[in-house]
Amino acid sequence: MNSRYKFPDRKGRITIPFGMRVRMNIDENTLFSIEEKDKDTIVLHREKICDGCGNTTKVSKEASLFDVINSLGDSEQKAVFRYLAKKLTESEEA
Repeated sequence: MNSRYKFPDRKGRITIPFGMRVRMNIDENTLFSIEEKDKDTIVLHREKICDGCGNTTKVSKEASLFDVINSLGDSEQKAVFRYLAKKLTESEEA
């Protein structure tokens, strides 16, 4: 299991990391139930709403580049910045 640490904001919201949302096919219309297991454990369950369950056509939205970059950690964002700076510098020199 790949653990990520998050603090809830003032309204109690916690963001599910972008990569996890992509892997699990979670979008803004995905319904979750929240279960309190004990005083230290909360479990999210993806729920299924059966309007058109027989319809297997899934409409997917692509995330913007900014969504992807903002979902990265600080060190990953710095690596992207260094890569792009190097690539742009090399293209200007050519």
